[in-house]
Amino acid sequence: MRAVVSAVGLMLVRETRWLAAAIALSSIVGTLVTGQVFGFGAALALIGVLVAARIDRTAPLT
Repeated sequence: MRAVVSAVGLMLVRETRWLAAAIALSSIVGTLVTGQVFGFGAALALIGVLVAARIDRTAPLT
């Protein structure tokens, strides 16, 4: 959906370089933020597994 809106915006704006640069920058920042969110979630899952294994010694690590 965002790609469609971006394409329509590019067609309607006379100076397309600024809009194209803004779209590219938002895509890069969005990708980096998403990567950090998934990395943070994975770290929390790993900490949860280690805490569960410490609390219950019979709990599997995987």
